[in-house]
Amino acid sequence: MIEVGHSTYMALDVLARKSGETIESLAESIIEKFINTTNLQHLSAEERRLFRRECIALPAVMYIKDRDKNAGWYRVAKIVNMSLSGMCLQVEKKNLQDIIGKCCAPEDEFEVLFSFTDAGVPATFKCAPCRIEEKQNEFLIGVRFTKTDPGSHSLMQRYLM
Repeated sequence: MIEVGHSTYMALDVLARKSGETIESLAESIIEKFINTTNLQHLSAEERRLFRRECIALPAVMYIKDRDKNAGWYRVAKIVNMSLSGMCLQVEKKNLQDIIGKCCAPEDEFEVLFSFTDAGVPATFKCAPCRIEEKQNEFLIGVRFTKTDPGSHSLMQRYLM
């Protein structure tokens, strides 16, 4: 049995009456939807993300700031999948080879700029690398989000939900 606060109980009661359900069945369906959305029932040792991944193909730009200087580099990337907690970037080797050591240590952070739609509303996420896979002509960089502005986070939630 789960205890909930009075205001939560009253809100559930109103929603349950409007939908013709009991409070218990409404609460159960809300929790089931949350579990399915976050993919908690399928977590395995290989899974690195808490939230469900969405396979996408969005062009992006990485902004990598030099650790020692007040300068940085912009590099073209492609977002190949995303969840509410991170993403995987595909970057051609030739675009990153010269600076891979400046952006992909665990303590590094860089920004990823992109748009979820053709409308061009920009989204910016500060990211930290979690894993790097080197392939023949590209790097796959798994990142976790370390900082987002509320507008970008809201865009991502609407896009992924």
